[in-house]
Amino acid sequence: MLKILKVEGGSPESPLLRLDGRLIGRWVQELSSLCEGILSRGEQLTLDCGGVGFADAEGIALMKALRCRHVRLLKCSPFINLQLGEMDAPKR
Repeated sequence: MLKILKVEGGSPESPLLRLDGRLIGRWVQELSSLCEGILSRGEQLTLDCGGVGFADAEGIALMKALRCRHVRLLKCSPFINLQLGEMDAPKR
């Protein structure tokens, strides 16, 4: 299960979503659809990934694709960073 929460304090043009849980299975498509809606409006999206304990291959592929679209991924765990190929990346 993945909980997706819009965090108050972000601007309407730059929403911040906090993710908690596991980015697997149908939750990958759910997050993809939500992000696509935001990005298609030309908004700058930020994902707080501090609560993501695990992501499967499809979840990692989505995160990589979102990052290529300039979505900011904050607070990724060492495991997620390793999967994203950012093991030497500075802590966020």
